[in-house]
Formats: sequence, structure tokens, C-alpha cells
Amino acid sequence: MNQEIVDAVRRLVWSGLFPGDEIPEIVHEVFAEEKLDRKAVSSQIASELARKAEAERSWPNKTDCDRLDSAFDTLDDGGIIALQNAGYTHEDGVSECSEVYHDRGGAKSGITGYCFYHGQDLEQAVDGQGLYIAVGAFSGKEADKQAVAAKVVEVLQKKGLNAKWSGSAGARIELPEFRWQKRGGG
Repeated sequence: MNQEIVDAVRRLVWSGLFPGDEIPEIVHEVFAEEKLDRKAVSSQIASELARKAEAERSWPNKTDCDRLDSAFDTLDDGGIIALQNAGYTHEDGVSECSEVYHDRGGAKSGITGYCFYHGQDLEQAVDGQGLYIAVGAFSGKEADKQAVAAKVVEVLQKKGLNAKWSGSAGARIELPEFRWQKRGGG
């Protein structure tokens, strides 16, 4: 099994977002053009699930992922759509936020903006490279984007996460010390 597949399995398992029985299907879908040994893939997944289960025993009661979940719930309840693992790219994330915005009533909903991280951000976080969060305002105005970003930073910090932002309307928020430790999935 090549390293790219091994890395994909590791990231899927350690993301904590996918049930163990769904991971083989995801791997086979992503690597559809390669002839995969199903038994080897299943063995690799089982090995990663066991390593993750062992590691979880030493994790703190409240992880950065728990803090992020709480922050995103607070933001979502406060008029800012907050999506986790929103598509695979930035454009996917914006599209998913827009869809949620329209599903919730659009301009009539009182929702001012959005924040999200996408699949590529998730992969970097699982690999220990911190987490980036994109922000935006549905009005498209720079001042509104800055207000949304400032609110997101405020909530992230109140939840105990070290959030850094340049103050620029187009800049993403960085959580450079974020440790990806999400329970579940297996």
C-alpha cells in the first residue's frame, strides 16, 4: 500500500468524523483509479483505529476539538453560520455556507456571516499544523467581514483557543497551537 493511501487512512481515522465502517468506502472512492487490496486497507484502518483508541485514553477531558465545537455552537446560535469540515476547498466551504444561509431564510434569517474550515484545513490540523478558519459576511462589505471575523476570534478566545487574525477582511483566522483530538468516529 502506498504512502498516500496510508496517510489518507490515518487522517480519516484520526479526524474522528467518520465511523470506522464508512472509512473503507471513502478510501475506495478517493482512490477509485487504483487497484486497492481491500484486505490490506481494512487492516490498515483497524490498526489506526486501535492506535487512536489507545491515544484517546491519555487525552485531556476537554480537548481543543471540544472547545471548537462549543465555539461553533455559540457562533451558530448567535447569527454566524459555523460549519466544520465544509467541503474540501475554500470554494466548497463558501458554497455550503451559502446553501445553509438560504435554507435558513436568507436575509430574513438575521444571519450576518459565516465561518468554516474545509477538508484541506482538516488534513493539516490532523497532521499537527494548526487550524485555519475562513470567515465572510453575506453582505460582501469589508466592514461586515471584519465584524464577523472579530466576533469569531472573540468567541474562539472565550472558549480557550489561541486565535490569531491580522485584522484584514480577507484574512483567515489561525489557530496555530490547535491540537486535533476529536473523540469518536471509530
